[in-house]
This record gives sequence, structure tokens and C-alpha cells, in this order.
Amino acid sequence: MKESLSDIGQLWAMAVPSVTVGRLELLKRIVKDHVLGIREMADIGARCVRGSTLLHTAVHFCQTDVIKNLLKARVDVNLKDYQGASPLHRAKDVGTIELLLDSNADVNATDDEGNTALHVRAYGEDGKPSCIDGLNMLISRGSNIIHRNLRKLIPIHCAAMQGRSDAIKEMLDSSNDQIKSEIENEEGEEPPSLPYLAITGNHMECARWLVGLGFLFKPGEANQVMHKILIQELEVDNRSAASAFLLENGGSVNLQYEGRNTSVHLATKMSGPPDVLGVLLEFGASFDLPNDEGESPLFDTMRHNNFQAASILIEKGADVRKKNMHGITALDLIHDFDEWISSTLFTDDIIARFKAYKLKHARDLIRAITKKLNEETKRTRNLMKQNFYQEQFQQTKSLPVTSQSRKSVGGSPVPRFTTKTFPSIQTHATHDSWHPQVRERRLALPPLSLPQPTNRNQTPRITG
Repeated sequence: MKESLSDIGQLWAMAVPSVTVGRLELLKRIVKDHVLGIREMADIGARCVRGSTLLHTAVHFCQTDVIKNLLKARVDVNLKDYQGASPLHRAKDVGTIELLLDSNADVNATDDEGNTALHVRAYGEDGKPSCIDGLNMLISRGSNIIHRNLRKLIPIHCAAMQGRSDAIKEMLDSSNDQIKSEIENEEGEEPPSLPYLAITGNHMECARWLVGLGFLFKPGEANQVMHKILIQELEVDNRSAASAFLLENGGSVNLQYEGRNTSVHLATKMSGPPDVLGVLLEFGASFDLPNDEGESPLFDTMRHNNFQAASILIEKGADVRKKNMHGITALDLIHDFDEWISSTLFTDDIIARFKAYKLKHARDLIRAITKKLNEETKRTRNLMKQNFYQEQFQQTKSLPVTSQSRKSVGGSPVPRFTTKTFPSIQTHATHDSWHPQVRERRLALPPLSLPQPTNRNQTPRITG
């Protein structure tokens, strides 16, 4: 028993990785051994291949013989896998679809996201052609062509997401009025329109074809897509053609976004050629409107070294003298004037302005450096003066004191100045109560020359 379980474990350890990459010999052997009773599985409908059953796996790889053997073994044809999908959801070719439908597969069974098999076939596989025969087989067997999944999408929406014009055409040929009525009665922003799904999936030609059939953008959708292109959130093969298509079908050229930046502001910041900027200007976009900083789109072109966009705006008439709220012009934002002068994209008048601003910036730089040097010089002088006074103070502290170093004056002993350092002060009293008091002081500053008092009522004046 133990050895048998070990053998089974080793078999499945080899089988699962092998089957998931398309090597199906072990899958066929396991199913055949079960059907013949050689090695029966405890549960033939178990999700033993990474969440999928053997039937789902056989359907995925279009193994008709294995499917038939599993159905003979009474595996439920509507068995669910780990995503709630039935085998019919996993069927890729018309032969497998027909086999499952003939075995009573539920054509309108839904997975965990509410998708039917028709949703899955309408969406198709990335990079592979549409399975038109399988699509028609599902429709002819009663698949609900207007069933909505949890995202409110019907199968034609799924086809539009992949740009599958052929699948859309087949569904419209089958139920044109029913589909159009269902879409026309949609309320709110969800689900998105067919052209919106097509162009955001980078299928502009399909979007253009859908608009030609009368499937239009919902209000605001063209502007939403345009904004995604401007901020380069949405990558499309031909962004200028996509921009023109959007502006032709409800898009606006003069919308304002965060910071009151216009579409032209955003277009000047785009990498690559100024193709979208050219389209906006062709459709009449305002090119000199200021944002919250008082800056026109020309400021962004010069801030980001976008020579081509700047030349287009200047040629259109953008004001190069306009100042922002900080009092600077767009030309003040140029980093390297020599690059702009040598770009050959501007007129002689603009080149002359570049040269004038180059000289102005050089002059301003010299002034700034001079000011900085003067400030440093002043600071150095102040430090030197402070150090000088500190040295004088230290020298004064170290001088000797005379024999009569202290004298009681008002009960407070005060050190005298030494006669070696300071000249003696001659006093002449003019009144009996006048008692000149000489106090020895320790000063942090150089000694002062004190005048001799001549009158009691005259306040001595200190002169330096």
C-alpha cells in the first residue's frame, strides 16, 4: 500500500509540470489507465492540474480523444474549475465546442466573472485570429448574445477590446437590431462605449469603423482618452492620428487640468516629436493661456529643452516677453543658450533675443558671484575683528596687579588699572565732597583716553 501511494505520488509529480507545458503523453496514459481500470483515480473530476480538472486540461489542448474517454467515464461536462469556468469556456476550436455541445454542455453557463463561453470566444486569444466558426457555433446553439457579465459587458464589448472587427461583424449579422437596442438603452458611464474599448486597446481602425457604423463615444469619453494620451498613460501606435480622431468625435482642444494646465501645456511635455501639439494647434487650441503659475505652454518647452515645440509655438505667435508670477520670462528658463542658438529652428529675431539673454545671464551670474564674495569678505573681517578683541581681552587678564591692588570704595573692592598699561589720571577736586574714584577694570576693548573732570556738575564725556 505504501509503495503504491509512493508510485502514484511520483507519477503526478512528473505529470503536472509536463502537462502544463503541453507534453500530453502522461495525461493520455492517466486517463486511459483509469478508463481501462489499470490505475483508477479516486475522483476523476478532481482539480488535480493546478486548479483545473483533467477534462478542462484536455479541452484546453484540444485533445478530442481524451475528452471522449473522460465523458465515457461519466465526468460532468459542466464541471467547474478554479475560476468557475466550465470546459466549454476553455474550448478554442469549433470541433471541441461542437463535441461539448453535443454532450449537453450548457451554452449559457457563466464563470465567476459572469462570462459565458461566447464572451470568451468573442475576446479570443492574444495575438491569434478570431475563432469565427466557434463563435457562430455558439450563437447557432442558443448562446445569449446580449448577456452581461459582472462588468456589464456583452460579448460584442469583449470583441471591441481586442479590435476583432470580424467577430463584431458576425454578431451584428446575427442580431444587429437586438445588439444596437441593448447598447442604446445603456445608462451611465458603465460599460464604456465600443469605440472607447477599441481605441484604449490600441485598435484605432476598429474604433473608426465602429463610429462609422453608428456606435459613438459616450459623453466625456473622447476627452478621457485624449488626457491619457497627453500624459502618456495610454500608448498607441499613431498618437497624432488617434488625437485627431478623438477631436473629430467629441474631444475638446481647450480643456484645463490640474494647475489650470491646458492640453497644449501637457502636449509640450510629451516625449518624442511634437506631433500631438501640431494636431491640437491644427484644431484651434489656444497656445498662450497661463496656468496657475502664470506660465504659458512656451515656458514648459524651454524648461524641458523642447526646441521643436518652442519653434512651433513661437511661429504661431506665442509671446516670448510674457512673465510668470515670479517675474521671469520663458527665455530665463533656458539652460544652455548655445544649444538653442545653434538649433537652426528659429528666426534671426529670436536668435538675437537668445544672444541678449545669454549676455544678461552672464552679467547676472557675475553680479551674483561678486555679491557672494563681498558677503564672505565682510564675514571674514567681522571674524578677524572679533578674534582681535578676544586676544586683547586675554592679554589684559594676564597683566600684573600693583601692591595697592584693592581699595574699599563704598564697601565694594574694585581692582585698579595697572600704571604700566594705563596712564595715571590726575584729579583736582572742586568741592569737598568730590572724591574721584579710580577703579581698575578688566576690559575686552582697547583702553580709552579719559578727560579730566573740571566741574562737579559737569558730566565727564568719554571720547574714543
